[in-house]
Amino acid sequence: METGIEFTCKTKMETDRRREVTEMHLFDAEAREEEALCKIKVSVHDLTSVQDYLERRANNLPLPTICIGCKNAATPWAENYCLKLEAHARELRASADKLDGMAADCLAKADDHCRRAEEAKRDAARYRSSAERRNMEAAQLEAEADECRRLADMLAKETGLTGRCDG
Repeated sequence: METGIEFTCKTKMETDRRREVTEMHLFDAEAREEEALCKIKVSVHDLTSVQDYLERRANNLPLPTICIGCKNAATPWAENYCLKLEAHARELRASADKLDGMAADCLAKADDHCRRAEEAKRDAARYRSSAERRNMEAAQLEAEADECRRLADMLAKETGLTGRCDG
């Protein structure tokens, strides 16, 4: 990422007279090559990802000393990264809304199926009740027919007209 500004970076800075601190450089962990954002050639040991750097800053974790050129280049990088994250979040929300709509449709269908199933159960209970009534009526008619046959047989024997009522 070109910023149009040239920076001079020191790989070692003297922080006090007793010790030196290595200045770290930022790179994009998603890039194909591990290259400092300030474009200076440095050892991979002096690189830390801009993603890690921003996360550490967000969580108030200790940070190494970072090259000013990399910090300046990290600003537009972070802005672009935010835009990408926001776009991805919008896509996920749209997908979630679509899935939520599908869930509502499925629940409506399930409710309709449940309503129909309950109606079918009530219909089945009515049919079963009607069948039981008809079986009872048939049993009564068969009992009445048996009694009538017994009486007809008895009359046939008394009159000598046997065999006419045999069904």
